[in-house]
Amino acid sequence: MAGRKLTILPLKRKIEFIEAVESGKKQKIVAEEFQIPANSVSTIMKRKNHYREQFYSGQVDVNKQRARLANHDDMEAELLRWFTEMRGNNIPISGPMMKTKGTSIAETLGKNNWECNEGWIARFKKRHHIVFKTLCGESSSVDDASLNQWRDNVMKKTLSKYEPFDVYNADETCLFWRLLPNNTMDFKGQECHGGKAPKDRITVLTCANMDGSHKLPLLVIGKFKTPRCFKGVRKLPVCYQSNSKAWMTAAIFTE
Repeated sequence: MAGRKLTILPLKRKIEFIEAVESGKKQKIVAEEFQIPANSVSTIMKRKNHYREQFYSGQVDVNKQRARLANHDDMEAELLRWFTEMRGNNIPISGPMMKTKGTSIAETLGKNNWECNEGWIARFKKRHHIVFKTLCGESSSVDDASLNQWRDNVMKKTLSKYEPFDVYNADETCLFWRLLPNNTMDFKGQECHGGKAPKDRITVLTCANMDGSHKLPLLVIGKFKTPRCFKGVRKLPVCYQSNSKAWMTAAIFTE
């Protein structure tokens, strides 16, 4: 007796199959409608999130029985060229930066309906052995020529698209609030000794727009959620956040 012919659904049909099952139809009936074995139902439903990610990514041919990633060699080559140039100038590159640049390159190449997603970026980094590292020492410093070129070309072009009151700049600094001055008056000829320098600190973030018409309240980051000095204070003149090291974090900055 000849074995039953294996039916492989194209990605588009798999999505239609998943939606049919989720609509409440009996799985046996849906399997018969799509002409697939009943034991394939659970396999498809277990991978439904994977199939949906592929379908909506725009990177595969949804009508082929076996979904393959679309060929984006031109975009990949351009993104790799950009990444190599940026790191050659010691410019730090983050995942979101790479994702945004990839989408921009895709638009330039006419791939308007395609967007870099996390999966494609992860595979791109794996193919080119790109890993996330902590910058070390002064080697991360951008040379003056690259900085001037970026300021005179990229930054100038970007700023020209906005009014001065819409352009903001933020910077952070640390304040060692218990640290005493390094210099002091003393008797002539007297040996001068200082105590151990305290390391108590807070981080302060300042932000204002270009024409100075809008200055955001200071953001202060301390070590404790409710320091004792806040007792009896109903309203602070600053925005206050905290973490164990009084450092700025991505979560605090985003909030």
